[in-house]
Amino acid sequence: MIRWIALCGLAVLILTVPLRAADDCSEVQLQRASTIVKGNRAQLLGDAVEEMDTGVPSAVQLQIENMKDSLAKFVDLYMMCHPTNVADAGGLERDLAKQLDANEPRPASSSREYGQENQQVYGAGLTLIAKKPEGAPGLIAVEVSFGIMCGKDTMLLIYAWQDGKWRQILRWQSGRYPRVSGAFGDFFEYVVITSPVSNVPLVAVAHGRPWCTSGWSEFDLDVIKTARNDAQQQALLHREESYNRTVDRAAVLLKTPHGFQLRVEDMSLDFVHLFVEPVIYNYLVAGDTVRRVQPVAVNGRDFVDVWLKSDWAEASEWSAKDNVANLKKGHARFEALQNAANGSTVSFGAVRSCAKDPTRFQVELDEDSGSSIYYQIREGQDSFTMLSASTRSDPGCASADLMGRN
Repeated sequence: MIRWIALCGLAVLILTVPLRAADDCSEVQLQRASTIVKGNRAQLLGDAVEEMDTGVPSAVQLQIENMKDSLAKFVDLYMMCHPTNVADAGGLERDLAKQLDANEPRPASSSREYGQENQQVYGAGLTLIAKKPEGAPGLIAVEVSFGIMCGKDTMLLIYAWQDGKWRQILRWQSGRYPRVSGAFGDFFEYVVITSPVSNVPLVAVAHGRPWCTSGWSEFDLDVIKTARNDAQQQALLHREESYNRTVDRAAVLLKTPHGFQLRVEDMSLDFVHLFVEPVIYNYLVAGDTVRRVQPVAVNGRDFVDVWLKSDWAEASEWSAKDNVANLKKGHARFEALQNAANGSTVSFGAVRSCAKDPTRFQVELDEDSGSSIYYQIREGQDSFTMLSASTRSDPGCASADLMGRN
């Protein structure tokens, strides 16, 4: 489900900061800016917090905001003072880290990831990663993160070489958050998308939401049009969905020839027998238009699951046009059943091929009431189409079960 958010929500849209005059490019100015970062970090490290406390006191919220502001100002100044467009990302990263006392070696595996045990969680583990984004010459990305309770918070800064200077074209971070789940952490992935018809890069960013106890959380997926001389950065898409945090790599974000693709694991409708399923968020990017397209699942049964859980606006795109009215009713019926179920479950039954058409399959879904719905789908190249939903099994789809409950 796609929900647009205001500037005061989870993500902060920030106008490109005007560059300082060249005479600010001195070791004294850089040292002064780094000292402010270190002071703000010291304040965070001095906050005593209870272990597993997911609440963030208002004073700590302000300190986190100050920490991010000082970090962005320091990196802005450093990049502005870099004399050439030939930037070595590795060298930049090492120098930035040295000046901020960041990128310290991780503690031993028996220690907490962000150190200082329970008393100094916020601000620990300061890390800076500088990269030249793939397929985006002339850009430098700096990813900055530091520890919070049960995770980390991350800010992304991207710079472009314009008019003989490195200019900030993107700053992406959370707003203030009263609970740790408001941070941009748990995982943080981004790709830069360039278009032959536009000189304004887009950035797709996916991040999880930290939490202390559950193996499930929500992630945010955003697509941002970077800032230009005459306009601030602009969010073109915002999406929030659930995901499984327990796997080694909770999310994989990749560029595709015409957009990007995010893969996660989510809870199946049949969470008793199947529990989790892979879900694909595949997007086509054309200019400023960002649209979800197939593939959305790795097999036909998972496609039925995704089709039923998606908004009708999306599900209709994956539905047979000659039966869209009936499919809309079936989709609405299932949505109403789930909303009114109050904890009831459904189970996937057999997946069978249909004799008359090798691309046609029938997927059974059994409801708690004892009734079953039989969904017929057609498999295409990297896609599925929902054809029909019926309370009766088609006798022409009578093969052995192709998948079973696994």
